[in-house]
Amino acid sequence: MDRYQADNGGDLSCPASVDMGALQQARQVTISKYSALKEAESFEVYSAEMRTLWDVEDENIKIIIPQAGTYTGIEAVIEYITLVVGSINGGFVYYYGAATSNFEYFPTNSSYAFQVAQKSQFYCTVLPSATDPGVCETGEMDSLALHHITWKPCTALISQYVIAYDDQQNYFATKGMTLPSICNRHQRYCTGENQQYVDFIDCMSFMERIPSVSCENAIFNGDNAICRFKHSLMVQFNPAVHCPHLGKVTYACTDEDCGGDLTCDGKPGDLTCTQILPDACSKDCGADSRRNLKSKKTKSSKNTKSNKSAIGEVNTSRCASSWN
Repeated sequence: MDRYQADNGGDLSCPASVDMGALQQARQVTISKYSALKEAESFEVYSAEMRTLWDVEDENIKIIIPQAGTYTGIEAVIEYITLVVGSINGGFVYYYGAATSNFEYFPTNSSYAFQVAQKSQFYCTVLPSATDPGVCETGEMDSLALHHITWKPCTALISQYVIAYDDQQNYFATKGMTLPSICNRHQRYCTGENQQYVDFIDCMSFMERIPSVSCENAIFNGDNAICRFKHSLMVQFNPAVHCPHLGKVTYACTDEDCGGDLTCDGKPGDLTCTQILPDACSKDCGADSRRNLKSKKTKSSKNTKSNKSAIGEVNTSRCASSWN
């Protein structure tokens, strides 16, 4: 069964008034704009432009990263993609020189599948440019990713985006997170009502006690440091929303999310794959040892600020990391 099947006939349902040739050209423009945003000059430009490319009226739009989780709704989509926007991700990763190939169109599904080969560098203190190779720990690498875009039928608006990165990129994505960077961002941007820790040492002490990764099949989810690292990249842009996500107890980083997303039983990015639920945490972790944040998660969806954890509050009941 096609995992990404549209339930309204796909592009085959388009009225005769839709110029299919013009529609395909418009979608190519959308893809080009999306790719160009990796070098957006500011978060404001990036965020505003992203909202023009997606079907933002649909609350269920999503981006799926087989090894990092599923992000639903425009705000979550923007948050995840920030991780790969070299101009605003603090030097975490920088992509350039993209070339698209193996392009396929599926009209019954309103979708495109293709692969993107590009250059990448991780952990940069000086970003690369056309005239400067930059200063990055990894140096230049060849990177490959499989892409699958599902469109809102008969439009050039994105409804769902699946990206499967190669193993090398997945490896560096988990190793590039540093605990001091999380706590430095908290100290700088999470002040007043948004403060989650007494001071830098309190933050570091907590981060050093929790796993780096705790969701085997959704790397950036879970009650761990790398989930908080992901949110730390956003605190400078919206501290009221994202500072609580760095806290000791937060609905945004909980091991309840480990088993909530669908993964492919087969090659990531395949159009035909079986929907299965990944293991929740490591095999040594019982379900009752997870933090029970279900009620808080429900409440916080209405009011993010209400989920602010008390400074100094600690709950050590968590899944042990199954990643070394």
